[in-house]
Amino acid sequence: MHLLAIIGSPRKGKATDSLVDKAIEGVLMKNPDVLIKKIYLSDHEINYCKDCLSCWKSDTKGPIAKCVIRDDMDNINKDILKSDLLIMGTPIHMGYASALMMTFLERICWTFAKPAKNYIIIKDCPAPRSDKKRKAVITSASGMIPPRYKKLCNWATPQIMGVIKDSLNAKTVGALYAGDVWHKGVDHYFDKAIKLGQKLL
Repeated sequence: MHLLAIIGSPRKGKATDSLVDKAIEGVLMKNPDVLIKKIYLSDHEINYCKDCLSCWKSDTKGPIAKCVIRDDMDNINKDILKSDLLIMGTPIHMGYASALMMTFLERICWTFAKPAKNYIIIKDCPAPRSDKKRKAVITSASGMIPPRYKKLCNWATPQIMGVIKDSLNAKTVGALYAGDVWHKGVDHYFDKAIKLGQKLL
């Protein structure tokens, strides 16, 4: 079983990174044989989507449509294809996921999804190209906004949840919002992050 952890923060060893590590710890507590790969998006060349629609138009029968951009997403996509479990971690920037995470989400949307889902009068919405089922958890961290106000400032979690469902066929089985870490400290959330990781198994 392969677990892929994706870090959307440029700050290694800080809140987002630490929460993901604790979620990984929770996974390994339940199954020490899980194969772990952790990717810092900031370490990779990930260019912006060109909106050329090549992937959207692709009629491939495979699990992924080829993107016209050649960068580090080529290798990251291979890791995604192998994954059974996902941990997605992002800081909250102005209420949304980080620019790193947003760029990553745009690049996986139509490469891993095809325009095949319809909602009443809205047609050609994304549906996974692959039938492979995955499970995911999401961590988000805010420096200043306490948990009681998360509905007013955390649009990152539902967006990540939606993209990985529609593109990667991933069911989100848990999410952790770590709020006000500037005052509470990130370690305040460590037990919750461990329990979050355990939900994957």
